Amino acid sequence: MRLGFVAALIDEARTLETGRGKGNVARKYLVETSGPGNDPARRAAQTLIERGAQGLVSWGTSGALDPVLQPGAIVIYKTALSHDGEIYQCEPAWCDRLMTVLATLSPTLTLGFTAATAV
Repeated sequence: MRLGFVAALIDEARTLETGRGKGNVARKYLVETSGPGNDPARRAAQTLIERGAQGLVSWGTSGALDPVLQPGAIVIYKTALSHDGEIYQCEPAWCDRLMTVLATLSPTLTLGFTAATAV
């Protein structure tokens, strides 16, 4: 399955650069930078689908919003609440697989929040 990653910020997208192919070798995944907000993220997701993504991942960093988490913590959202009241559910099988694959990094499975603008 070819994954597509939507990152709001260029610096977030840069953390995925190790997947770039060299020469004629294609990356195993696609990346689009959207800017903050739901509408830009939707447009980026649609672009990824048009480019061949078969699964989508919202990728980013948080600015230490949860004092319980340490810098570099891996957080997987099982549900994300939007500033405008929309609720986004992660595919449970994906969450389970990510938790298993990333187990050595001690990921946290939790509830997330999306905002219209970066604060």
